[in-house]
Amino acid sequence: VVLENHIVSVTLSKRQGAVVGIEYGGINNLMATLNVESHRGYWDLNWNEPGGPLKHDLVEGTEFSVVRATTDQVEVSFVRNWDPSLQDTTQIPVNIDMRYILLHGSSGFYAYAIYERPVGFPDCDLVQTRMVFRLQKDKFEYMAIADDKQRIMPIEDDRKPERCQTLAYPEAVLLTNPTNPALKGEIFHSAHYIGDNSCQFRNGEAWRKVFGPFYVHLNSSVECTDPFLLWEDAKQQRLLEEQSWPYSFPASPYFIKKEERCSVFGRFLVYDRFISTEAFSADSAFIGLASPGENGLWQKESKGYQFWTKTDKNGIFQITNIHPGEYNIYGWVPNFVGDYKNEKILKLFTGSSTNLGDLIYKPPRNGPTIWEIGIPDRAATEFYVPDPKPMYINRLFLNHSEKFRQYGLWERYADLYPARDLVYIQLELVTTKGIGFLLMLP
Repeated sequence: VVLENHIVSVTLSKRQGAVVGIEYGGINNLMATLNVESHRGYWDLNWNEPGGPLKHDLVEGTEFSVVRATTDQVEVSFVRNWDPSLQDTTQIPVNIDMRYILLHGSSGFYAYAIYERPVGFPDCDLVQTRMVFRLQKDKFEYMAIADDKQRIMPIEDDRKPERCQTLAYPEAVLLTNPTNPALKGEIFHSAHYIGDNSCQFRNGEAWRKVFGPFYVHLNSSVECTDPFLLWEDAKQQRLLEEQSWPYSFPASPYFIKKEERCSVFGRFLVYDRFISTEAFSADSAFIGLASPGENGLWQKESKGYQFWTKTDKNGIFQITNIHPGEYNIYGWVPNFVGDYKNEKILKLFTGSSTNLGDLIYKPPRNGPTIWEIGIPDRAATEFYVPDPKPMYINRLFLNHSEKFRQYGLWERYADLYPARDLVYIQLELVTTKGIGFLLMLP
């Protein structure tokens, strides 16, 4: 199956729904042609039965259809419905619809997937899911994540035993003989361990979620020596995508259109009797809607949708483009400990706009603040971050605001304080703000 608009051409495997080829800018195929077709661009996931071992499921669509075909848009679908006869295999009991969209005049394409469990499907835990693009390794060697996080990257071959040394966990390796000699001695580091969090489905629970659409942008530059130009172009495209959200063109009825979505607005306040006798504005606070549950659940929950915003200096907020449904209101305020949760379940209906009024957060306290370590802002910028061991240095993060991303920093504490732990002593010294100083003795 070929989607083409004279700028980009996307070839899909009709048997599986995998992206087997992307033609752009005179390059015949950007995908990893040495891989089999099913392992170039694909959806996959990890899951398990309750208490069972982890399984890997490479999703392959078995039912192909053209959902929409006009002069402005093509959308195709690859569906895999769960087969009960495969219950003891690696196939998760979830129906999956993989979609691809190509628009007229676009230098990229969109992809999304609809995961659905009808009532009565077997219990399971969905640990993670993703779409993977495996690209030509001789053409993609530069990675840009942010303005200050860009660099030449190692390639997959650099993880082979003869080219690296495995460190504390399998994803972290020390490059000892990389294909690019300039990278020798650097750390190839990944951090995606999140504990036991997963989407758990029990007692035949019904569920549906749309992942995406997301845009795969392709660009090129005559000034090939400066990849930053491509980065700047991609940032401009990102702004266009943000302005277009939620998209109007996806054909699935499960992707909620803008006119069907909801909005809420209100004011977020803080009441702390040891600071003020009246509630005051929660300046630059985060407030959002997530699935009903215990306080702080939003930090671990991914089964439902979440919608967040930041308050202004007066605590005023508005959240738009929300899916109709039931939510709790959660939040947190910089410089105050704890999490906010409104115990009332908020029910939002199609197209509604709801005034939430004043929401007041009362930080947990047993009395006035005597002393504190650090700033309760869910960051750690005020704390000391040691230098990594010389053999573990990643040059990208030298003199960087995110120095904490260097590998192996947890070992440096014992290097700095080999004999005993630090002892924190509160001195009888008071600042003008009434907060004591701390003395740390090794």
